[in-house]
Amino acid sequence: MKKDDAVQRAGSAANLARILGISIGTVKKWGDEVPDKHEQELRILRPEWFGRRPLRPAATHYERLLLMRALATVMRRLAL
Repeated sequence: MKKDDAVQRAGSAANLARILGISIGTVKKWGDEVPDKHEQELRILRPEWFGRRPLRPAATHYERLLLMRALATVMRRLAL
């Protein structure tokens, strides 16, 4: 996902940082693309930003691990 698209959907870079539980400085340091780690978190936190995903085979073991890692990160941030 393009950083500009994510910022626009969030309303501002500050809102995007707040959604992800990171500093605005971190968001500003990104290049043109949202880093994969944060894109995975956004897919969980804001699935409506990504529209419907095409049907595909069941997730691989690695994809399930990435999803579990992203969920664990979100849960840790919510617990603070």
